[in-house]
Amino acid sequence: MIRNIPELLARALQHHQSGRLAEAESLYRQILSINGRQADALHLLGVLAAQVGHAEAAVDLIRQAISVNAQVPDFHANLGATLLRLNQFDAARLALETAIRLNARSEDAQFNYGNALMALGDHDKALGAFDATIKLNRRHANAHGNRAEALKSLGRLPEALIAFDRALALARTDAALQSNRAELLRVLGRLPDAHFACQIASALDPALAAPWINAGAILIDQKLPEHAVQALSRAVHLDPGSARAQANLGTALISLLQFDRARDAFESAVKLAPDNAEFKINLADILRTLGQNDLAKAMARDALAQAPDSDKAHFVLGQVSADAGHTWDAIRAYCAALCLNPQYFEAQSNLGNTLKDGCFVADALVPYQRALAIEPDKCGVGSNELLTMHYLAEVTDSQILQRSLAFAAYLGPAKYTYTSHARAPGQRLRIGYLSPDFRRHPVAQFFEPLLSHHDRNIFEIFCYADVAQPDGTTHRLKEKAEHWRDCARLDHAQLIDSIRHDQIDILIDLAGHTACNRLPVFAAKAAPCQASWLGYPGTTGLNAIDYRIVDSITDPPGIAEAFASERLIRIDGCFICYSPPTDMVIPESPSDLSQRPFTFGSFNNPAKTSSASIDLWAALLHAAPQAHLLLKGLAYKDDAVRARLHAQFQDRGVSSARISIVETTPRTDDHLRLYQQMDLALDPTPYNGTTTTCEALWMGVPVITLTGTRHSARVGASLLQAVGLDQLIAQSPQDYIKIAASLARSPQDLTLLKSGLRQKLLSSPLCDAPSFARKMEDAFHKMLASQ
Repeated sequence: MIRNIPELLARALQHHQSGRLAEAESLYRQILSINGRQADALHLLGVLAAQVGHAEAAVDLIRQAISVNAQVPDFHANLGATLLRLNQFDAARLALETAIRLNARSEDAQFNYGNALMALGDHDKALGAFDATIKLNRRHANAHGNRAEALKSLGRLPEALIAFDRALALARTDAALQSNRAELLRVLGRLPDAHFACQIASALDPALAAPWINAGAILIDQKLPEHAVQALSRAVHLDPGSARAQANLGTALISLLQFDRARDAFESAVKLAPDNAEFKINLADILRTLGQNDLAKAMARDALAQAPDSDKAHFVLGQVSADAGHTWDAIRAYCAALCLNPQYFEAQSNLGNTLKDGCFVADALVPYQRALAIEPDKCGVGSNELLTMHYLAEVTDSQILQRSLAFAAYLGPAKYTYTSHARAPGQRLRIGYLSPDFRRHPVAQFFEPLLSHHDRNIFEIFCYADVAQPDGTTHRLKEKAEHWRDCARLDHAQLIDSIRHDQIDILIDLAGHTACNRLPVFAAKAAPCQASWLGYPGTTGLNAIDYRIVDSITDPPGIAEAFASERLIRIDGCFICYSPPTDMVIPESPSDLSQRPFTFGSFNNPAKTSSASIDLWAALLHAAPQAHLLLKGLAYKDDAVRARLHAQFQDRGVSSARISIVETTPRTDDHLRLYQQMDLALDPTPYNGTTTTCEALWMGVPVITLTGTRHSARVGASLLQAVGLDQLIAQSPQDYIKIAASLARSPQDLTLLKSGLRQKLLSSPLCDAPSFARKMEDAFHKMLASQ
């Protein structure tokens, strides 16, 4: 038996270098049985252990070798390399610093030192280590590649690209280098070059997931989500454990509005990378979109626990809270996001929305204006500001007009001009309707009667549905439309191209300055004749919109023109047509009135419960001292909002005991049945109800309205006049109180008024869809004739 340690060590090293690891290990252990502190045997046995995947045992053996002889640089270099495998980056850094101090010309030590510093986020020092490695070995391809990564992290992107090119000159068949270079090209905005690099990388190594991940990100940037999903699905197949692949797949699926699949992808990403707060934030946002608010809130809070300084986490929590009607939680969350990032445009905008929806309407204007100061070209905030101005009695019609015109100026001049809209003899006129509300929404309820009764012999109807989440109403409207265009995934330019390709004669905007509008499409003059109708109670301010469809009550002739950028086309009678709900809830019989107190009520959006409305209703409650007031709205779910409302009435001398509040009702029939607890409906001012007024009449409840100066304050009068209830239209606050209080004191008069009210509504012009369709079609002819 050989007992000579140098000879045993030489034989063991020969086996080790030849890949005969078992024989090498046996000899290393034989040496250690002779001398347990033989440093070379301990070190090399540790290196072997690292090679076969036993990194922790390797660290222990190499540290034993260092305890015997701490002056051997290779010991420290290999200890550092092994600690890197264990992700013990700081310990690796210390070991490698010692190795370099003992031998600064060790390229492996310099290279791994750079890798440790990169992992620790010290990219500047890492760059120096990679430079030192390259100085020792100019053909070290990985050092050039990692140097490129360090330069990229430092924001020195052009230099990083040069470094990648040098690395690839040395290792052209390195798929990982090609893939990393592709990622840099994507950051530089060179998307075609980046995509080509991904194709090279995947060809070099078809089993490598990284090129497919990068290709997916590139395709998302190129707004090609279908192709991105294909690439990222391939990446997930190749590497099911890649959290980044799953997260990017989820992002692409969101672009395709496939929220269920996106949720699944982000759930997988969160499971694979539970410490990644950003993945949790994105998952919370998707769960919110899907209406899974409790899960969304829990996920957002989990993300915040991991990343309390994440402005985006606070922002998503604000969105979830707002959707759930938790107004103050939402306000606090948005304010926290803004404390971390005062330039957070979306947080300013959403704070404004939440303040408005939570009855802090005047306060909402401040964050809107701050948001516009950050990004003045984001027209959605300008639209929100304009809509909010309609809720405030102190805002004048002139101020709304001037702000509308200023908004339009941001959109710039029309992109297209038309020399003729003439069509061949006998060819039908093409009417396009564009809306984000072809879904369960009041706009759809008023639009459907017209869609159902258009004369298809004369008109060819196109519906441009900008609906992110279709529902049963969407599908019903789609069946009735001659041409249906799903355009939620189209940007403005693509939508304009679609409208122009369809050769639309008249394009009708059904959104105005409400949520998810496409006013930039109208500003570009997508069709030769454009009009605004139904969805928004005022001028758009856009010269490119030629007409606004109204009636003589909402917009009195000779008066309203001064506050409109469009030409006003007036429909004879009412400017809309109502389609009653299909839920067959029967109105309460006047003879069956309960013994409860006489009850006024309003189920309007709580944002419409302005100070002017509260002044009016408090005065009415004083004039009818036995009466109660019933209010309903999602915002009242918040304790602070309810408390503030009660305080506002108490400040006007009305006890909280006389105010009843309902937050929400689970189903439409429950909502309609709640009208049976109301004797007389109160229209708010200066922003009247529309759907709620029609619902009240449908349920046999008369409505009192106060006529104001602008469209939003005159809709109630238009609706009641169409039904023949002119006696319920007040011209002054005193008149409003007199009419309502008189009916509260006169059960016989109220009973007479309520009798047959549903039938009166059904037989009125307000529900005469065929007649209304003819009036609208006449208006279209007038528009074209005056072009």
